[in-house]
Amino acid sequence: MEDTGFYVPEGSHSRLSRLYTPDREGILQLATPKRIAAAGRRVRDFTQPASFLSGGGGLVSTAADYLKFAQMLLNGGHYGGAKILSGESVQLMTMNQLEGISEDRIFGLGLETDAEGRYGWGGAAGTRFWVDPELDMVTIFATQLYPGGEKRKTHFRNEFLDLAYRSLIH
Repeated sequence: MEDTGFYVPEGSHSRLSRLYTPDREGILQLATPKRIAAAGRRVRDFTQPASFLSGGGGLVSTAADYLKFAQMLLNGGHYGGAKILSGESVQLMTMNQLEGISEDRIFGLGLETDAEGRYGWGGAAGTRFWVDPELDMVTIFATQLYPGGEKRKTHFRNEFLDLAYRSLIH
């Protein structure tokens, strides 16, 4: 995962995707620091090093690296012949750690598992990945919509996942 970190180095700034945010009427606009601040939202500048390193609050990556990470989870902690995590660690990440939070979702250590047994996580800009161990499948949904409203993101995510499953040949 060479293109994953807490900021984008200067030589790679041109590879950073544009971020969009809805205005008051819900029309998507290019998200500039000024526009985001005016809307009362906060997002950091990913071209500058982070002051607080948190994977859940500021990791930036490419779709290719995201796929490597998800594939490693699907493979029980292994990727490209290397053991990255133990199988027990992956199991803990997908096992319920918060009793009584939700009947249809399980929250593990950094991952969420749904009622169908898929697990994954979503990011602030609308990204989402799912790992389906039963079908040996990884699905990645990558948008650049911040924050975009949960209703809008959920609709797009659900439609995408439905299309992915409907496209499978059984």
